[in-house]
Amino acid sequence: MLICLIVIAGLFGLATPFEALSQRVRMERRVVLRRHILTAFGQLLEICAAISPPSAASDPGLHF
Repeated sequence: MLICLIVIAGLFGLATPFEALSQRVRMERRVVLRRHILTAFGQLLEICAAISPPSAASDPGLHF
């Protein structure tokens, strides 16, 4: 019984670095997605500023 508990604890100990790596990869994906969204929003604002007559950034036609 004690050996079984030690083995289970060892398996969880071995899985800890993989969990940290997985969490880091998920965070990197979130950061990349946020950067992409902010870049696209910045481009949308530049388009709004460049067109004549000026249009609001909330105009649904700009989002397609």
